[in-house]
Formats: sequence, structure tokens, C-alpha cells
Amino acid sequence: MIIEGRRVARIRHERDDTICDFRRSFDLRQIDPWIIRATYEAFGAWFDAKQAKFPLRASDSIDDDLKIDWEDLDDLFHEVAQRAGYDISKYEANPFYGKVKTVKDFVIFFTHQPKIRQAEQEAPSNGG
Repeated sequence: MIIEGRRVARIRHERDDTICDFRRSFDLRQIDPWIIRATYEAFGAWFDAKQAKFPLRASDSIDDDLKIDWEDLDDLFHEVAQRAGYDISKYEANPFYGKVKTVKDFVIFFTHQPKIRQAEQEAPSNGG
């Protein structure tokens, strides 16, 4: 666990990316900004609940860069769906099912799921 903490600290030190940088990785005409925000916040909290602003990149490999196992990714999947207001009951029918390798793939996966309600309204973040 110490090694993992050092790895995460090194990523934080090497990157100065914000949610705005993350958002710019996507075409907002095609991607719901709530998916982007929910993903950024959920992944950040997964790394450190006390310091949730993790410098996440769309190009990050879930396995190689972030080292998130698939059980934890499933938890993140449910959290993002709840935060952004997406139905995930028939996720196996999604054309990206089984093909999520990067954070960008994770975000795009949700664009193929039906929206069921407005996203959870939280206090606006300062980064963007």
C-alpha cells in the first residue's frame, strides 16, 4: 500500500491537470458534461477521498496507468451512473461493453446508455 501511495503521489506531482483540462479532451456537443464531471469526481475520490482533485486524463489506461481493478471499476461505474443520471440496467447491450480500456472509453460508454433523470446537483467546483 505504501508503494501505491507513492505512485499516486508521483502522478499528482508530475501533472498539473484540472477538471478543465479533462473536459477539453471531449467534444461537449457529443458528451454530456455531467458524465465528464461525475467521472472526474468519482475517480478522484477513489484515489483519495480527502483530496479528490486527482489529475485524471482521458488517455489514462485503467489497468496500466491507474491500476484500478475491475471490481472497483464496477463501483465507479455505478457511482457515475447515479451522479450523472444514467440507466445502467441493460449495460451488456452497450457497444462499448467489454471494450473499456481508458478513462475516455469509460466516459464514452455512458453516451450509449439512456439518461433517466437530471444529474445530481452539487456545489460547483472551482476548476473550470
